Amino acid sequence: MAVSATHVGFQVLRLEVIRMEMGQAAANAAALCVKNKVQPRRVGVAELQEMMLDQGCALFYYKDLNAPHPHFKAIQHLSQAGVVHGYDDFNFHPDQDATKAELGEMIFHALGLKVKMDTDLWNIMRWCKTSQHSTPYHWATCYLMTLHNMGAISLDDLTQMDPDSPATRADLVRWSAAAMPASPASHTLLSEEEKKADSPISRDELCELIMKLIRPDPHKRPS
Repeated sequence: MAVSATHVGFQVLRLEVIRMEMGQAAANAAALCVKNKVQPRRVGVAELQEMMLDQGCALFYYKDLNAPHPHFKAIQHLSQAGVVHGYDDFNFHPDQDATKAELGEMIFHALGLKVKMDTDLWNIMRWCKTSQHSTPYHWATCYLMTLHNMGAISLDDLTQMDPDSPATRADLVRWSAAAMPASPASHTLLSEEEKKADSPISRDELCELIMKLIRPDPHKRPS
């Protein structure tokens, strides 16, 4: 329990599951020190996090997600990197269909893209959930318009899009192919997904596919 933290941070550190995993992280860090003959300050954070995930520990906590889930590690990696996030109820809702807005956000953050806006398009965009309640600017506008300016989304598709509708595998294939550098691994993966083009994709499966696109070799440790 001898951890230096503010009173705000300690509110989290005092929880049982956090204390248990802190102990496990400390033990793993010690093992890495011995293995690599380094001082604790030289332990690689990414390597330590990977060890924790291999052991079924969570880096990011969701009430409805634990280690036995088939896409647990992919969701954990992307959550820790800020690529994906959960909901206000502290759940991830892994089986829920991903929306076009969520897909755009994930591709944007996973590939480290920079916002590229078109002023005229920004002024004319008007997305609405219903005909009675229109929202001038959807929260995902900057992500989707950046993908449009990269050639991933046509102007017609963009202006007619409901960002809160389910994303399809065709969206994933088209948007990813336009936004990321081509590679044999990504080409193979996207070609397989293209065969199921019109089907929606769940949030957990989308995380797994995004991880495979940005890190094709699952056995490769983070640098």
